[in-house]
Amino acid sequence: MKTNIALIGFMGTGKTAAGKVLAKKLSKKFVETDALIEQASGKSIPEIFQQDGEVAFRELEIGVIKEVAQKKNQVITCGGRDSPQQNKRRPPEAGSNTSLFDRFAPGNTEADIRQQGDKAPA
Repeated sequence: MKTNIALIGFMGTGKTAAGKVLAKKLSKKFVETDALIEQASGKSIPEIFQQDGEVAFRELEIGVIKEVAQKKNQVITCGGRDSPQQNKRRPPEAGSNTSLFDRFAPGNTEADIRQQGDKAPA
């Protein structure tokens, strides 16, 4: 059975780095929901929040997550609000195993990430 693996957590916790390695090792497609949101909107995540607000961002996020969840054999990186425990938006048919990254990756302290602003790791 080809299932998805969803990695969730706050910026700087290592989701992208771990996701790319995991996808390669498991021969799965690597998918970043933030990149898909930016592609769909034509704006960066900070621009969406600044120009359109959090509600608009969350609506885009919901649409992207639902679309991604329909496909299989992927390693998907999501933000912390995509946790099924925090948010009931994830479709139950997603068939994903979920890992939560709740600590900052080495070299990415909270202060470092705040200073990086738009350049912060996903």
